[in-house]
Amino acid sequence: MFIQFTRLGIVSPEAEPALRHTFVARASVLMLITLSALMLPLFYRSQSGALSEAIDSRNAMLPASFMPPQDYQNKSASALMQVNQPPQISFFSPANNSSFVEGNAIVLLAAASDSDGTVIKVEFFADSNKIGEDTNGGNGWGFSWIGATAGPHTLTMAAADDGGAVSVSPPIQITVLVPTPTFTPTNTSARPPIRPPKPIRPPIRLPPRLLSRPLCRPTPNRLPFASPPVPMMPKKPNPTAASI
Repeated sequence: MFIQFTRLGIVSPEAEPALRHTFVARASVLMLITLSALMLPLFYRSQSGALSEAIDSRNAMLPASFMPPQDYQNKSASALMQVNQPPQISFFSPANNSSFVEGNAIVLLAAASDSDGTVIKVEFFADSNKIGEDTNGGNGWGFSWIGATAGPHTLTMAAADDGGAVSVSPPIQITVLVPTPTFTPTNTSARPPIRPPKPIRPPIRLPPRLLSRPLCRPTPNRLPFASPPVPMMPKKPNPTAASI
């Protein structure tokens, strides 16, 4: 190749070494590309053969009766790689900031659903302490809480689906009030009957002409309401007593 190129013209002795090195470098690169193209199929065949042997050895360790689960036999690769979605859960009852009386049952109802599976259990918590659970949602998810102490409480719920995913509901606040004491009579038969109150009589009003007059005339050196002295009359002689 170098000889054919030099025949096209006259090359000076000074330029001949530079041209020789250039053609040697190009020939080396061309040889490397050719060898790579020839060796790549051989390398691929050797690696694919090793991979096939590894797969065959793994299958040899499985029992002859091994079959994939029925749920995965007819599913595509995209369906098998789908990630399980967690369930959705929220409080249906009671409402946030509700109040209850101590001693009464508090009914907790949940709205739970799962887009790619089934909800299998709902747990109920009060102040981060588990108070009950429901594993049968045929008639709705719920729980009746008995024994709540007086004061504020924070309620939450957790739902689990058949794929192992768990979701927690947003918390709500409730208040349990102390019951108001009421008086209940114990024995009403021994008590006398309650009489109705007597009617109130209207006050007696005097005519204005009597109110303008004093009740008695004040006398000197006497009390204003004292009566005047009655004069003493002399006793008459008894003729019958004188004849005796």
